[in-house]
Parts: sequence; C-alpha cells; structure tokens
Amino acid sequence: MKRNLEYYPHQADSSQDNRHKALRVRFGWEGTGRYYALLDMIAKAENCKLDLSKSFNLNSAACDLNLSLDQLNEFIDFLCSDDCNLLIREDDSITTREIQETFIKVMADREKARERKAKYSRSSEGNPDSSDEDSESSPELYKKGKQSKGKENKD
Repeated sequence: MKRNLEYYPHQADSSQDNRHKALRVRFGWEGTGRYYALLDMIAKAENCKLDLSKSFNLNSAACDLNLSLDQLNEFIDFLCSDDCNLLIREDDSITTREIQETFIKVMADREKARERKAKYSRSSEGNPDSSDEDSESSPELYKKGKQSKGKENKD
C-alpha cells in the first residue's frame, strides 16, 4: 500500500498566518516558495516524513531549493523553531501537523478501500458470476436454437 500523499490541502489565507509572516520577514517570499516546495517533498516521502539523516534526501532538498547544505539546515532550523513553528522535527525527519493529519485520514480511507476490495473479491470467488456461465454457453445455445428453428421451418 502506498505510504505517502498525492494531495494535501492548503489554506487560502495561510499567507496571513503569523508563522508565515515570520517566515517572510526572515526569508522573504522566496522563503515561502521554498517552504511549499519542502512540503511537497514531505508529502511524497515515506509516511510523509522527510528523513534528513539520509544524505541523498538532504542533498536533494538542498539542490531542489537552490540552497547550500548550511543554508538548508538554517532554513529548516528556523521552520522548526518556536519563532516560526511550521515544521515538526521527529528524530531525523521533518513533517507538519497538517500533513500528518491528512496522511492519517488518507491511510484510513485506503485501508477501508482495501478491505472493501478484498471482501468483494472473496464474495465473487464464492459465487461465480452467472453472466460468465451464460457468455460461455450462450453462443452454442443460440446456434442450436437457430438451427432447430431453421430445420423446423424447412420441414
């Protein structure tokens, strides 16, 4: 089962939130763009937690955000700080409350869909679809019926 997100909601007025204003004061609108690019990376990561202990994740994020490793670490530290509080640091990973809430809901929906599919598969295995039987035998029945009608009409 997939363990990340293709979509996550975004509040239309988020730019007016004090946390976002703190981000803009420190890093400008460019910081806001980098923050949303970082959110996309988090959403696509396993369990929606970007593991920064893996050097390829750290290097990839730095490259994608056009930052040096030192600048990236400064950026993430600020996003996790009490001054901004837009990211959550969990061990060596980063995420957000909002993305985790969405992820939990999506995973529950995926599990329910998987259970429905399994239940449907089990029920259709126990009860062969009668349309399958009909489709296999109906050409023969149709031919036999047509032949017998034709013979009856000729006699």
